[in-house]
Amino acid sequence: MACLCPQGSTYWGEFCRGQKEGLGIGEWDEGSRYVGQWRAGISSGYGVLTSQGGKRSFRGQFLHAKKHGRGIFTWPDGSEHRGHYQLDVASGFGTFSWPDKSEYHGFWRNARISGCGGVFVDADGHIGPLPPGLADSLHIPVMEARGDAVLRFREETRKLLAAMTAARRTFRLGRELPVILSMTADQTSLWDKVLELTQKAALVIYFVVDHVGWWKQVHRGVKSGSKTIQLGLKWLAISSFISVTIGLRKLKDDSEGTESKAQGWNILRDGLVAVQALHLSRWMEIGDTVVGVLGMTSSIMDVMRVWPEKEPAKQVPAVVFDGERMKRQGSSEWRSGQAQTCRLPWARVAPAAI
Repeated sequence: MACLCPQGSTYWGEFCRGQKEGLGIGEWDEGSRYVGQWRAGISSGYGVLTSQGGKRSFRGQFLHAKKHGRGIFTWPDGSEHRGHYQLDVASGFGTFSWPDKSEYHGFWRNARISGCGGVFVDADGHIGPLPPGLADSLHIPVMEARGDAVLRFREETRKLLAAMTAARRTFRLGRELPVILSMTADQTSLWDKVLELTQKAALVIYFVVDHVGWWKQVHRGVKSGSKTIQLGLKWLAISSFISVTIGLRKLKDDSEGTESKAQGWNILRDGLVAVQALHLSRWMEIGDTVVGVLGMTSSIMDVMRVWPEKEPAKQVPAVVFDGERMKRQGSSEWRSGQAQTCRLPWARVAPAAI
């Protein structure tokens, strides 16, 4: 069955419940063509993608319209890359072959030669080091196999939301803004309000940038998102330093000393977080060992902060002797009918007024 799809594309192949499913051929107006397996309206499975005019092609595994798995990327001059791809990016072990039969065997990261453990074989079969500048010049481009634009947008949105929900970062974007704005209500001076708002704004920026960096790592490779995450950590360092300043101001204003212990605890914890963020963001490198110890210390402080306090011992109510019962039993401890406090099997609870 054939159909004209949105975005000027044409599809011939199998359908299931109104979606492209099974074997099919997709063509787009700019000249690209995909022949292979489809799932839920998107190219997924084994297929062959050819660019405009057949200049470049990729045959291998696809996942959600992206090269994912083993595959072969071919250029018009006969050059080839055979290796593993992860979400459209050459990552892992692979072999690049030139038209003169020279080859490079080694690892790739973010579509470039990683430079670790690689072997270069020239046209005469001699094994030697990689020629200077070759690692920087080689780059495997992204060639996209598209599907129905609406279906793909929905799929990518669903994956992004699910990934953000399951991410280790539990901050929920936007929900904290009303709380952040209300936190300055108890601040008396304008300077305190400015510090509080600046600290919270820097914290919001950190979480937003951190989410973006994590998303880039998942979809474009670890190296692609590392710079973004480091930028977010710089904002975390700024937020933590402002928190230390706020804590010192509150400690100074606490003339009665009622909150000195809690404020000192918060100042120490925020200072440790600031030092860790400085190192991890590469803003000021201190040392992995030192930062590791500081990280364990701040984690212990966080646990102690939420650790439930020990409940005070329950007061045991005072009891009095049952005089009549003791008289019947002939107890020698009873003197002139006066009650004495004690805990005995025959004791009864004294009234609250006693």
